[in-house]
Amino acid sequence: THSAFNLANALGAWLGGITISMGLGWESTGWVGMLLALGGLVIFGLACADMKRRG
Repeated sequence: THSAFNLANALGAWLGGITISMGLGWESTGWVGMLLALGGLVIFGLACADMKRRG
Protein backbone atom coordinates (compact mmCIF):
# COMPACT_ATOMS: atom_id res chain seq x y z
CA THR A 1 0.00 0.00 0.00
CA HIS A 2 2.79 2.40 0.85
CA SER A 3 4.41 1.96 -2.56
CA ALA A 4 1.07 2.80 -4.22
CA PHE A 5 0.98 6.09 -2.32
CA ASN A 6 4.55 6.84 -3.41
CA LEU A 7 3.69 6.05 -7.02
CA ALA A 8 0.60 8.27 -6.91
CA ASN A 9 2.59 11.11 -5.34
CA ALA A 10 5.26 10.89 -8.03
CA LEU A 11 2.66 10.65 -10.80
CA GLY A 12 0.82 13.73 -9.54
CA ALA A 13 4.01 15.78 -9.33
CA TRP A 14 5.12 14.63 -12.78
CA LEU A 15 1.77 15.38 -14.44
CA GLY A 16 1.55 18.73 -12.66
CA GLY A 17 5.03 19.60 -13.92
CA ILE A 18 4.05 18.66 -17.46
CA THR A 19 1.04 20.97 -17.41
CA ILE A 20 3.14 23.84 -16.05
CA SER A 21 5.84 23.28 -18.68
CA MET A 22 3.14 23.28 -21.38
CA GLY A 23 2.37 26.84 -20.36
CA LEU A 24 -0.97 26.15 -18.67
CA GLY A 25 0.11 27.88 -15.46
CA TRP A 26 0.09 26.98 -11.80
CA GLU A 27 -3.69 26.70 -11.74
CA SER A 28 -3.49 23.66 -13.99
CA THR A 29 -2.05 21.59 -11.15
CA GLY A 30 -5.39 21.82 -9.36
CA TRP A 31 -7.14 20.37 -12.39
CA VAL A 32 -4.59 17.58 -12.58
CA GLY A 33 -5.21 16.80 -8.92
CA MET A 34 -8.96 16.79 -9.43
CA LEU A 35 -8.74 14.42 -12.42
CA LEU A 36 -6.42 12.06 -10.54
CA ALA A 37 -8.77 12.06 -7.55
CA LEU A 38 -11.75 11.30 -9.80
CA GLY A 39 -9.77 8.50 -11.41
CA GLY A 40 -9.07 7.08 -7.97
CA LEU A 41 -12.76 7.24 -7.08
CA VAL A 42 -13.65 5.40 -10.29
CA ILE A 43 -11.15 2.65 -9.48
CA PHE A 44 -12.52 2.47 -5.94
CA GLY A 45 -16.07 2.21 -7.23
CA LEU A 46 -15.12 -0.58 -9.63
CA ALA A 47 -13.34 -2.46 -6.85
CA CYS A 48 -16.39 -2.12 -4.57
CA ALA A 49 -18.72 -3.31 -7.32
CA ASP A 50 -16.45 -6.29 -8.00
CA MET A 51 -16.32 -7.17 -4.30
CA LYS A 52 -20.11 -6.93 -4.05
CA ARG A 53 -20.53 -9.10 -7.14
CA ARG A 54 -18.28 -11.79 -5.70
CA GLY A 55 -20.35 -11.87 -2.53
